[in-house]
Formats: sequence, structure tokens, C-alpha cells
Amino acid sequence: GAADDEISSHFIDDNWIVPYNLDTYCGGEIIANCNPAAVLYFITPQSNITQYTYSGADIVQPDDVIWNFNNIDVTFPAGIDVTITEGLNISGGTVTLGDGSELTFSGSAHAFNADPGTVFRMGEHSRLTATSPITLVGTAPEPIRFEQLTSGKRWDYIDLTADGNTLQYVELDGADKTIEVRSTGNTFDNITSTGGLRG
Repeated sequence: GAADDEISSHFIDDNWIVPYNLDTYCGGEIIANCNPAAVLYFITPQSNITQYTYSGADIVQPDDVIWNFNNIDVTFPAGIDVTITEGLNISGGTVTLGDGSELTFSGSAHAFNADPGTVFRMGEHSRLTATSPITLVGTAPEPIRFEQLTSGKRWDYIDLTADGNTLQYVELDGADKTIEVRSTGNTFDNITSTGGLRG
């Protein structure tokens, strides 16, 4: 009987704790039978969640499900590799990658979009890899920003291997290589790089 936007229980294992609505999202089954691979999709309708931390390495995006980080600050701790296969929209939140973490976008059916003002906080040697095209379009007053998670510890770079990426009004602060472009047909406009080794 709980409302859809209320958290009524938790899935718990050795590595991560996932809040979800037991009745709505797990069909009334016992907690142990819930599918942790689908939880990231399930948190997005819950308006009262503002922060979310993943510490398990086995995060899988369900087929045909676009993840929406809407007004949620999402953290992937050190050493976590997350592959976005079905699309991702980021609005009004911060995405944090811990040291050595990698966020890879490999989806082709849907897009990887970040709204103006989005901040990516990048741990040492972390990176964003795009094997399908990404769209990062900020504005002059609200650029999309990539910054060091820890001052003085450089993140690696954005790796663009797919054709047709769009980056506009993006600030890149404190990276090693900043951007590696191994693709064509890209649009770059008002890109600022500061504090990096190679810019």
C-alpha cells in the first residue's frame, strides 16, 4: 500500500545497499529475490532520493531501459567500471567517479545526454569512454564541468572513439590528457581546459 515514491525496504548484500519500494518494484516478493541489476532504473521515479552511492562492481543496465539521473547525486567509488548500454540522461545532479573508475557509454539505440550545469567529479585516473556518441551541451552561464575529485590528483581523459559527438560549453579541469579524439564528425564549441598536463 505504500506510495510509489516511498522507500519501504532495502536490498542488502556484502557490497551495496539499495533502497527501493518492495511492493512496487519487487512485486511483493521477498527481498532476496529482487533483481539488483535493475535497481538503478528503479530509483529514478523516487522523488525523495537525492544521493546514491554504488560500491558493488557488478552494475548492469536492464535491456531497453534508459537510466535517468534526475536531481540525484550518484557516486561510483574507486575501481568501479560501469557500462551504459541503453542510454543515460543526467539532469540537475552530480556524477562522481572514484579513483580508477571508468564510465563507458556503448549504447546506440538511445543517447547519453547531460544537461547544462551537470558536474562530473573525477577521481585520480578515472575516465569517460564513449564508444557510441555522447552529447554534452552546456551554456555559457551553466557549462558542463569535469573537475578533480581530489585537488592535485589528475583524472585521465574523455576518450571519444565513436563518430558524431557533440561537446559545447564544457569545462575540463585537472585532467591528464583531457580529450582523446579517435573519431570524425564531432562538434566542439567553447571547450575550456585548465590545470591539465596536455590540454
